[in-house]
Amino acid sequence: MRVILLIAVVFQPQMVKFPITSVITFLQVKTSYLIAGLVLVSLGCSGSSPKSTEVEPASTYFPIQLDGKVVYMQLALTSEEIQRGLMFRKEMGEHDGMLFVFDNPGPRSFYMRNTKIPLDVAYFTRDGVLREIYPMYPLDETAVPSRRQDVQLVLEMNQGWFRENGVRPGARIDLEAVTLALQARGMPPTRYQFAMEENRTGERVASAD
Repeated sequence: MRVILLIAVVFQPQMVKFPITSVITFLQVKTSYLIAGLVLVSLGCSGSSPKSTEVEPASTYFPIQLDGKVVYMQLALTSEEIQRGLMFRKEMGEHDGMLFVFDNPGPRSFYMRNTKIPLDVAYFTRDGVLREIYPMYPLDETAVPSRRQDVQLVLEMNQGWFRENGVRPGARIDLEAVTLALQARGMPPTRYQFAMEENRTGERVASAD
């Protein structure tokens, strides 16, 4: 466009009503507006595209119900997170806890290396049912194994929390909330194969065995 207009100025000066310097300045201004417009369009397009989903860090607390009580749980998912657990913590919130999630059901065993907070450890099966609860004591490296061989989730809470809140074996953890938390941490929900249908019944299991 700019070249054609300049040619018209050179070969047909009688058609031009403004000095050539004014025409060039006009074209430069129009070109600047065009470039600015293209930049804005580009920014607008990039802004309208969906943003990449941000993965929540391991330090995030997720509100998850256990037997109708809301517990704020951090998730331990990787081998490093599971091994570290609650080591070196000096305190934990009244309704805070750490949920260890394993890929598959199996026997579990926990101990208190470098852990200074007295805790209760709770073992859950893949249907989200609480099966066993045991106390654990600061810096005690004696293993506390599960009796069951099909534990997939383990929850550590401040010692006495389960008793004080009336949460006993047979209670259920909200697996749908757990699944959403796993997704927020960047884990695919199909990885863990929870028994979701059984969990949705919402009924307390009569026996822990």
